Amino acid sequence: RARVSKEMRQAIADSARALADRGARIEERPFPGMKKGFEIWASMMSEGANDHYDVVLGQGEAINVWQQLLKLPFRRANHTYHALLMTLADKLTGGLTAFAKRRVADGLALRAEFEDALGPNGVLLHPPYSRPAPRHHGAWRTPFDAACTALFNVMEFPCTHVPISTSRKGLPVGVQVIGRRGHDGLTLAVASALEDAFGGWRRAPFDANGWA
Repeated sequence: RARVSKEMRQAIADSARALADRGARIEERPFPGMKKGFEIWASMMSEGANDHYDVVLGQGEAINVWQQLLKLPFRRANHTYHALLMTLADKLTGGLTAFAKRRVADGLALRAEFEDALGPNGVLLHPPYSRPAPRHHGAWRTPFDAACTALFNVMEFPCTHVPISTSRKGLPVGVQVIGRRGHDGLTLAVASALEDAFGGWRRAPFDANGWA
């Protein structure tokens, strides 16, 4: 559901073209199940955890997530906004057992669909976020966009991030190279090819006033 910026989409297109120049066959394919990405991630996280996230944050004793959220605007909270959002998602999906089970089933079906599409030698190019790095606290406006990476995490897919270009403001723009389970070497090899094509990491522009 994330609205992916033009710059991130362009990085995907440029990466695909660079791989095509090296002989790769490129295919653009929709995966409608990804629209449930955040719910799948939260449900699969809850299912796989020994303790709920409020207990993890409290180091063995559950935190009061509502109290922490109320303290957040005054900078009195003990945890970040995203950690508290994750705790809240864990509570909601943990409480809605039937809903969580459906989303876990959706996640397993989506994982099978991905692996069928990837085959033994395929990778998926996907944006690591909806836009170039936002300013501090800017991610608060789009908290569910974290599913761009979180979804593949719970599916246990190897993901390698590759810097491709910079945005108009000089911020790094990259892509995720994602493979099926156990194919870490393939994602690293593709990342190496993209690094050769685009030059790899570059230092962000800096002047006397700070980062540009």
